Amino acid sequence: MASINEEIASLTATISNLSKGDHKRNHVKLLKKAEYDLFLLINNHIDYGIVRLLERELAVSLIDLLLAELDKFITTVEEQKAALS
Repeated sequence: MASINEEIASLTATISNLSKGDHKRNHVKLLKKAEYDLFLLINNHIDYGIVRLLERELAVSLIDLLLAELDKFITTVEEQKAALS
């Protein structure tokens, strides 16, 4: 839950500094997803207890890691593409 709260805080700060455009829209979508994930975590905690909450937080953390790795991969591919052009 702490990781999602940190993500929400960082996205909120980032969004406030971005100008209008696709990049800002993407960050707003990420913020809404993070807020929804927090909502689900809170509800799951109430419904299923601490074990379910930890399982959900682990799943979210793994997804975050996968997304970060995909972003790195995309950046690397784009750099290689630019170098070949």
